[in-house]
Amino acid sequence: MFHLTRNPDIASAEANLGWNEELTISEAVRDPLIAIVMRADGVTCEEFTHLLETAARTMKAKRKVVEEHPGQSCNEHGPALPALGWRSSGR
Repeated sequence: MFHLTRNPDIASAEANLGWNEELTISEAVRDPLIAIVMRADGVTCEEFTHLLETAARTMKAKRKVVEEHPGQSCNEHGPALPALGWRSSGR
């Protein structure tokens, strides 16, 4: 079986140039393939932009909580995490 892998030299060069494989919000909204799926799903550009911006804010808030409490599990962060959408694992 063959496996495709990225050339580490290319990945390193891309990182040094500031390239990123992830789309920005504006790139995602303008992407033709995403536009086809949005049209099929009846999603407007405004709705999609709002969804992506909300997700980005939520991820940033979660990252901040984790960075402020290094070495702790998600359950150890206390009441802030449920407000950010994190749930207890029940352990």
